[in-house]
Amino acid sequence: LRTPLARLRASLESSLDDLIKSGQPMTADTLGSALEQIDQLVATFNALLRLSRVETGAGKSAFKRVDLGPLITHVAEIYAPVMEDQGQYLVVHIADPLGINGDWDLMVQLLANLIQNALRYGAVGQTVTLQVQGSVVSVIDQGPGIPPDEREKVLRPLYQLEQTRQNYGFGLGLSMVAAICTLHDATLQLSASDTGQGLTVT
Repeated sequence: LRTPLARLRASLESSLDDLIKSGQPMTADTLGSALEQIDQLVATFNALLRLSRVETGAGKSAFKRVDLGPLITHVAEIYAPVMEDQGQYLVVHIADPLGINGDWDLMVQLLANLIQNALRYGAVGQTVTLQVQGSVVSVIDQGPGIPPDEREKVLRPLYQLEQTRQNYGFGLGLSMVAAICTLHDATLQLSASDTGQGLTVT
């Protein structure tokens, strides 16, 4: 987190120098950019707090039955229109869905994180598949995928692939997915899709 904080400070310091030395006022664009960066940092800290609570098992005593069929349908209803707006498509496959003991909201967040990753890094026109078979849930995309030697690393908080370091977020999405899986006694697997491209998260 030092990098975005340092970037924000440098930007504000530069604007302050311009104001003091040259009398140039701070522009609306500069202030707006600074506020956006602050909002992103606050969101990151909040995500770290949520991750910490999940990793300590907080809330597990309140687990209830979560039916995976309605869960998948609910997430698809939220994200299918969003993906279509971005020129991507969400396909849903539901086969003999079971119920699990868990937290509905955390399961929604898990799937939301995976779909958002697919949306961010996938190509225009890709199809993302959201499926459940029994108690096995998968999200399959047609994006660039993750190299085999990086798949364990991307589950660590704040770790990002080199080519995405200047892109979205701070590398908390997949670590939250991993923590939610652990909380639910679920096994998490990242692999290439059947075609050898894209990413399948199961």
